[in-house]
Amino acid sequence: MIAEGQPDCRIMKQDCRWALRGVAAVLLLLVFATGCNKAIKNTKPLQEPASKRSWVFFNYQILRAEKAAKTKSFEGQTLRIFTWTNSFPSNVLKEFMSRSDAAVSVRLYDTNEELYNRLAAGEQFDIVMPAGFLVTRLIEENKLMPLDHVHLLNITNIDHLFQKNIFDPSQKFAVPYLWSTAGIAFNFAHLDHTPHHWGDLLDPPADHVAELTNRISLLSDPVRAFAAALIHLGYSPNSHSTNELNAAAKFLHTQMAKLHVQLLGGNVVDALADQRILMAQVYSSEASRAQSLNHHIHFQLPEDGAWMTVYHLAIPAGRSAAQKELAEAFINYLLRADVAAKVVNFSHRATTLESAKSFVNPEIKLGPSYARPTNLFFQEFDRGADRYKARLWEEVTNGLTTATAR
Repeated sequence: MIAEGQPDCRIMKQDCRWALRGVAAVLLLLVFATGCNKAIKNTKPLQEPASKRSWVFFNYQILRAEKAAKTKSFEGQTLRIFTWTNSFPSNVLKEFMSRSDAAVSVRLYDTNEELYNRLAAGEQFDIVMPAGFLVTRLIEENKLMPLDHVHLLNITNIDHLFQKNIFDPSQKFAVPYLWSTAGIAFNFAHLDHTPHHWGDLLDPPADHVAELTNRISLLSDPVRAFAAALIHLGYSPNSHSTNELNAAAKFLHTQMAKLHVQLLGGNVVDALADQRILMAQVYSSEASRAQSLNHHIHFQLPEDGAWMTVYHLAIPAGRSAAQKELAEAFINYLLRADVAAKVVNFSHRATTLESAKSFVNPEIKLGPSYARPTNLFFQEFDRGADRYKARLWEEVTNGLTTATAR
């Protein structure tokens, strides 16, 4: 009999035997694992490297998208695109034509106003790209068709930061595709200071006036030009106060006459690169293109506020069912990460598809195109205020040079 509290030697011996067996098993496993490791070292890895696995997965996604794109032929149809200058490279358009069997016709514009006026005049297009607040106006005036998301499977590629945009939160009528910010491009080889505020462009210090006279350009769009002036004067860029707009118009008229400010439009990139102008109000995409031609061009987002413009893909009202389906096939094609990257590399406008950044040229990805302001504004649509700005802008710019700089 074993006294209470005393160890049972028989049990202890049995436990020891089991422990020894366990140790032996562990040793055998270690030996086996070591042998396997040696064997594996002399063979191909069981798994591809992470980078290669992601590439294989990406290829699978592309193949799946290609298969979806080829499920329907649009032979005999023509896709009529009306879009911003420098939007889509020819290889993207040719690839879509090959996939869809459709023809593609492209016309270009440089301002929201031109797009709106063409649509208002009844011109027929299947795809347009309204920017920013124009989306709101076109929706309110029933000038866009609702999108069928069943045909837009790649819409999920859009980064969540752009999914709920302020102009069409449900993406019922417009898909956010590209974006850019408005700021100041300048030639640091000729200027010994960095423009940190809109006043450095619109009202430079006295000792810089001589070198900047006739060497400054503003955006020719009244909404954007007034926004810079309003911010500088301490007002909201979306102000619809008559007194504040009058003050901004008076300020612009005085400064533009004093500095002989240019309104270069699409010529601003070459003018910056050729050093015909030294400072300009431009979009980040224009600054990026100018920088690719002249490395002395830098881009600065003013600390007192800048705004982001989002370019949307939309289908004008009145399209036939067949034309609408073709347009949606094109939108879905553009929403592929690899295609979006090609568009960015050509246009220098940033894409709303975060997954596309891996395929964007480094000099574009790390340059002005993807600059985002800390003090961010979104411009709003106000019919009355915008009409008033347009009328004031005609008075301000009467007689100014609008095509070329000295």
